[in-house]
Amino acid sequence: MDREERAQIRRMVLECRRILESELDELLRLHGLLSDRKISVPSDRQETRSVIEEALNRESGDYAEARRRYLKHAAFTLLNRFLALRVSEATGLIKETVLTRPEYGDRSRRERDLADADPNLAVQPERLAHEALREAFAEMEEQIPILFRSTDPYALLLPRL
Repeated sequence: MDREERAQIRRMVLECRRILESELDELLRLHGLLSDRKISVPSDRQETRSVIEEALNRESGDYAEARRRYLKHAAFTLLNRFLALRVSEATGLIKETVLTRPEYGDRSRRERDLADADPNLAVQPERLAHEALREAFAEMEEQIPILFRSTDPYALLLPRL
């Protein structure tokens, strides 16, 4: 791999991280964790928020710094998970979860199979994508437990479509 190819990969990874950090920032806001303070949230978000707050409390520094560190680590974790899934599906270790195909209705094979098993999921594309990811994460936890630990608070939030 030459210098330009490495530079292109670096730029792409940094852009992916930026996109994930931005998305995760919005999701933290939805859970009442603003950049400078906390606000109340509806009861359906309190359990997730509590787990994230525990992770924030383990980070060093003040709240704003802890939140920035959480965003950085969460984006890093998700990007690594997505890359590991893609490599695993490309080598046939797991069912296609990241790669979409026209023959599956522009879904991944895992999404198609989940939608076939539960037609209610077929009409909820974001929920379908999240279910496919959670299923793949659980499958990969057996292979790479440190990256796919189901209790990891840095992989709790999944990006929206």
